[in-house]
Amino acid sequence: MTKCGHIAIIGRPNAGKSTLLNAILGEHISIVTPKPQTTRKRVLGIYTDDTTQLIFIDTPGVLKPKYRMQHAMMGYVTDTLAEADVVCVIVDAEKAVERGTALDPMITPLLSAAKGTPVVLVLNKMDAVPVKKEVLPLIEEA
Repeated sequence: MTKCGHIAIIGRPNAGKSTLLNAILGEHISIVTPKPQTTRKRVLGIYTDDTTQLIFIDTPGVLKPKYRMQHAMMGYVTDTLAEADVVCVIVDAEKAVERGTALDPMITPLLSAAKGTPVVLVLNKMDAVPVKKEVLPLIEEA
């Protein structure tokens, strides 16, 4: 039996979306740089084994668009959410601790486009969190 699924990878700029995609696939598929908004269109990465094919979709960082290109970038994000079988939300753990919530106010409203789609929260950059136990309440909340 063969199974296939589309997994949307969304998050704020520089949350680690492209790095995660590259790590999952074991290849350098998506550009990784400290410069925000490097990913401007969707990047597809395909993982295949004997019975499964997973299509990961790396999206531009979620932001409040100010000009035409950013509006187009956000369009890629919402289109991807509508097509996904699973949504993987990448959150910078250090910023989540500073905010006091893992639920990013820029991302939460977008998840309505993925009604009924399973959402997985990934807290990234844990090495930057000085007191790891501060993350536990954020995980419970999410």
